[in-house]
Amino acid sequence: MAVLTEKQIKYGFDYYHKDDARPKSVVEVSEYDSEDKLIINCTQLDGDYSAKDKKRILQEWCSFLLENPDAFYRAYVLHKNAPEFI
Repeated sequence: MAVLTEKQIKYGFDYYHKDDARPKSVVEVSEYDSEDKLIINCTQLDGDYSAKDKKRILQEWCSFLLENPDAFYRAYVLHKNAPEFI
């Protein structure tokens, strides 16, 4: 059983503190390099990505995660306003 730190008890398990180490943050599957902890930012991409690229990136992550369910110890998928099919 995992033990919570004092900070997690006070602020919540997933509360972000700037002084905490964070896992690598990526947008595309090609940026993944076998890390066991990862933040996947693939659902709210800015205007630098075309609609076609946004859909492709999301589909690549969905396929990757289905094909590699044990690839991560922990993955954070930022999903606010994520498309319904996720």
